[in-house]
Amino acid sequence: MFSPAAWDINFKRNCEVVDIAPIGLSSWSFLCLPPEKAIEKVHSMGFTCVELWADSPHFWPREYLHLSKTKELKKLLKNFPDKNSIHAPVISLADKNPGFRHESVKQVIETVKLAQELECAYVTIHPGYLFPGMQGWSPMPNCWQWTVEAFKEITAEAEKSGVILGIENVKGQIGSSPEEMIELLREINSPNAKITFDISHANMEKDSRIERFIELMPSEMIQMHLSDNMGEKDSHFPLGHGNIDFKTHIKALVNNGFCGRFIGEILWEEKKPFVGAEKFLKLTEKYLILEEQGHPKE
Repeated sequence: MFSPAAWDINFKRNCEVVDIAPIGLSSWSFLCLPPEKAIEKVHSMGFTCVELWADSPHFWPREYLHLSKTKELKKLLKNFPDKNSIHAPVISLADKNPGFRHESVKQVIETVKLAQELECAYVTIHPGYLFPGMQGWSPMPNCWQWTVEAFKEITAEAEKSGVILGIENVKGQIGSSPEEMIELLREINSPNAKITFDISHANMEKDSRIERFIELMPSEMIQMHLSDNMGEKDSHFPLGHGNIDFKTHIKALVNNGFCGRFIGEILWEEKKPFVGAEKFLKLTEKYLILEEQGHPKE
């Protein structure tokens, strides 16, 4: 079991004694490979942890919550020196259709259970899209309440297993701004509810959202999703191929108290599927090597 207290100790340890930040890659970057082969590839490239993509064609929990599959998968995950994570299926906890909403909660809870089985410390979750109003009806109050209720149900399971949830900021979803995320965490009111900060999602908002997240919430972030874009769409470029100033933002983030992990989410190309991840890996030293005091090198 990986408790909130253990997370706090690990979080502080990253700042105090680790001179290189944990750097991982999402298995989503290698959807072209069979699931287990994707993990092996991430490890062979030198990443210190992996985030499993818990959806087809990779690690959909309903297929993997079986002893025969989890035993094999657990062996592969033990090769990584740092704690691993799972990205829950991208569904909608705020869906206006109650059937879809309840199924979304069920699948996220199954992801939390899979994380416990695999001894993964964290589960990344998208809150769900807001729906446009219809015939003068505004969905926002309902969507907000549905999302809070969903996370209360999910965190109840996470608290039993010790898994830490990283609620991800996503454009067009609840919690996309730091102010909304602060309120969402307040209403969920669980020590197991934290943040996965996606800097590329924040870059698409064009309202100093990256700076506001870094200023207001670094101590609540368990990890940071890294990819680049030009601010127009979620391109998932390797670092340095868009317009995000990673050196400035990561230095500010660490200076403000962030001691979490960095997870690459790099788009793969059909004819050269590993090039994007290789480029990402080459650039991690430039942006993510930390000095002994926990500050990026100049």
